[in-house]
Amino acid sequence: MNAHNQLLPFPLPPYLSRFVASKLNSPIQTLSNGINVKALHVRGKSRFGKMILRNLKQANIPVKKEVNTTLYISVSSYSGSNNAGVLCGENTEYVMPVDIMKDIVEIFEQYYYDCFYEYMEGSISAFAETGKQKGIIHKSINSFMHRYGTPDNPELFERLRKRYQRHRKNKSKTLF
Repeated sequence: MNAHNQLLPFPLPPYLSRFVASKLNSPIQTLSNGINVKALHVRGKSRFGKMILRNLKQANIPVKKEVNTTLYISVSSYSGSNNAGVLCGENTEYVMPVDIMKDIVEIFEQYYYDCFYEYMEGSISAFAETGKQKGIIHKSINSFMHRYGTPDNPELFERLRKRYQRHRKNKSKTLF
């Protein structure tokens, strides 16, 4: 781990954490307790990075690096040096407020479902070219879950199936 970066624990649901980890291009980092994690590196040049950096607060107690945390956000300790709206973390530790965490989880979930809908459309059209119609949605959902390392969970499968059915039904009603 880079001494100039702070890793903030960021809990995500298991299906979402594996999806986000599969999309990250960051290297695996080792925590002080020997656990290997992938971190989402935050830079202040993007809107997403600015939103995170502006909402960081000073921790009153040291932040514990938890074993069950599914994602870490890596923030430079010097990110507040050149930006007046950002807390400087050279001598303090950052903590992220819970409401900002919920907003970020919603952003990740929306991205997950957008990728899911796109994958389903492509997969269903590929299966349809082979002439097979029976079980296309079931096979496509299983393929999506396997591709992104989603745990084999019947409840998640049903939720994805229902979301896709709703998406397909409502897609014809929208203009864009």
